[in-house]
Amino acid sequence: MGAGMRIRKQVYHLTRLDLKDHPLWEFCLDEEGIPGQDEATVKPSEDREVPAYSPGAYIVAADFVFSDGSPAEGYIYSGEPEDFACTTPHIFVSDGDVSFWFGRRAPKPEVIASVYEKLGKDPSRVFPIRYRTRVPVNGSLMNGTIRGFGMLVSGAEALLFS
Repeated sequence: MGAGMRIRKQVYHLTRLDLKDHPLWEFCLDEEGIPGQDEATVKPSEDREVPAYSPGAYIVAADFVFSDGSPAEGYIYSGEPEDFACTTPHIFVSDGDVSFWFGRRAPKPEVIASVYEKLGKDPSRVFPIRYRTRVPVNGSLMNGTIRGFGMLVSGAEALLFS
């Protein structure tokens, strides 16, 4: 039985160590009926890369670099780098992680201030953030750039702000 057959976690409970041990996780969509599991349950993938076009089906470990040159670790959801709503980048901080995607609601200024505080950086040292996945996505390591915080506008567009 492979590693993915033993471990189940909620995606929002993944840690830095989880992604070091298993750089690719997949959603357990076929296991939602099992008690204690739902649409947020993930398991380590036995795949070595994200196969073909699989938007949002995998969690992919990534290394990030802030505009000031400092490194960070985190993850993205599988997708295309220009599809910010799908990749929803997360960076690990001391007490969990921070996301740069806010969906349909614009965050209040204190929420944005809290993200900068958790990152331990003032805004001028954060964006743009570059990232590179640790495993291939669609055949090669994926590079992307986070230019600011994002949210949906008019139902589909990602608006970036910092």
